[in-house]
Amino acid sequence: MNGMTNKDRILDWRSESNLLDFKDFLDKITFQPGETIIQEGEVGNSYYMLESGTAKVWKEVDGNEKLDFGMLSGGDSFGEMSLIDDEPRAATIVANSEVTLYKMTRNNFNSILSHSPKVADFILRLMNQRFREAEVRSIKVLKKKNEQLEIANQDLEKKVNDRTRELEDTIKENEKLLKSVLPPYAVAKLLQPNKEMVLDTYNNAGILFADIVGFTELSQLISPEKLIDVLNQIFSIFDVITTTYSLEKIKTIGDAYMVVAGLPGCSDHYEEDMANFAIDLIDTIENMEFDVPKKLNVRVGFHFGKAIAGVIGIDKYAYDIWGDTVNIASRMESHGAPGKIHVSQDAYAVLKDKFHFESRGTIPVKGKGDMDTYFLTGRIEE
Repeated sequence: MNGMTNKDRILDWRSESNLLDFKDFLDKITFQPGETIIQEGEVGNSYYMLESGTAKVWKEVDGNEKLDFGMLSGGDSFGEMSLIDDEPRAATIVANSEVTLYKMTRNNFNSILSHSPKVADFILRLMNQRFREAEVRSIKVLKKKNEQLEIANQDLEKKVNDRTRELEDTIKENEKLLKSVLPPYAVAKLLQPNKEMVLDTYNNAGILFADIVGFTELSQLISPEKLIDVLNQIFSIFDVITTTYSLEKIKTIGDAYMVVAGLPGCSDHYEEDMANFAIDLIDTIENMEFDVPKKLNVRVGFHFGKAIAGVIGIDKYAYDIWGDTVNIASRMESHGAPGKIHVSQDAYAVLKDKFHFESRGTIPVKGKGDMDTYFLTGRIEE
């Protein structure tokens, strides 16, 4: 059944005189093109000898795919195993053209054997040939299945790799999104397994507030769209300066900008970075030109001290910082002056060797009583 031609055929029943002698006692059957001669899976009890015409041989694989075993023609025979057992047919054979064949049933076979043992010899030789053909077909089927498995494995591997890349990209996007609202160190902690809270205490954090002076009055003079555009320009530049000095923007509140120094990721000289950041904010606003009817300025204040920082929220994360240091820094900004950097005694003590200061003396500070404060006026050139 493997597509042998007359030239390739090992056993041609028509050359067996013993069979020819008995063919007149057998049923002669004709099949039209497309008619099924035997059906795979059905139990058979007959051996067929094809006299003329051609027939297709195929086998189902995985229930829906047809594996082609080639074509039978005059002189071929099939179904000999049905003469000795009741196993189901191993393949389906369908007439390709008009087919004429002889049908030998098991009863016919037993009767013929009693008259001609040589018929048994032919059948045994035919069976031996079939076993060899079956081995070849099995190898062919296994090879095809292996090829299919290899293709399936490659397809699965590609799908897994594609999905893995998608997940990695999603994770990276999520991390990028988190890092746009949270400090990188907080994101790393938050992504740790079973991490429910990010909360840290810093003994000498730097907190800075910057407020756009005149912004409220400006809001009465220009359109809301223009107002937001100006604020976005200012804060976008502030963001760049924040990144330059490796500081961490905490949030904006209206026209106020809040920054912290001393978190993981800041430099070892973060106190100086905060002072330089403040100077750059003042210089930037002074040198910027806005198409607005009122001159804008910035008022800055900062303080160093103990603070607690962490992530709050469940569905919407927010990074914030708490403690008296935050309150004092806010008071330094609100009690300061336009175009100036107002700092506490603690900030002055840390930075006095690197920067110029102007003492304000002792001033009353809301909620804190009297405090010694200073204006930071510039860098000490080395």
